Amino acid sequence: MRCFIAIDLPIEIKIKIGHVINLSSPLSGDIKWVPYENIHLTLKFLGEVDDILLKEIEQRLKIICLSHKPFSITVKGVGAFPNEKKPNVLWIGVDNAGSLKNLYQDIENSVSELGFERENRKHSPHLTIGRIKNKKDVLQVMNTLNEFKEKLFGFAEISEVHLMRSILHSTGAEYSKISSFRLGRK
Repeated sequence: MRCFIAIDLPIEIKIKIGHVINLSSPLSGDIKWVPYENIHLTLKFLGEVDDILLKEIEQRLKIICLSHKPFSITVKGVGAFPNEKKPNVLWIGVDNAGSLKNLYQDIENSVSELGFERENRKHSPHLTIGRIKNKKDVLQVMNTLNEFKEKLFGFAEISEVHLMRSILHSTGAEYSKISSFRLGRK
């Protein structure tokens, strides 16, 4: 089954992000927008995982999460990868320098011991809101998104990490939680 490890966000923040998507989406038909209900903070994409390995991942996530205390993140601003002049991915920013980075690094280290490839890029926490298939009309979209460059979408208290399943359909991905792990230390 196709899996990833993620943090969910409060619905209030997702709705604010959905407003930005709704304003931007009519400007270009060549962007695959993420439905606001599906927006999440990916910590690690795993890909295809068999049931035996899934149990080992769950055991490791339980231990890792118990060793981290709950923390808060700031959801703010918009941008594009690799940059705004040649965008491929549109995102909303996530800020928390210490706790999120430490949690990410512990998960990355642990699953790499199970044979999952390490991420080569520097960890850059973000919420993907769209993937650009064709650069046509992208300038209009970027101009609209720039109006939200400094927008504060909210603060989120993070107390759980989720092991997620992703099923791909022609209409987009369908996500479901396999298991959840509470952060432990207070």
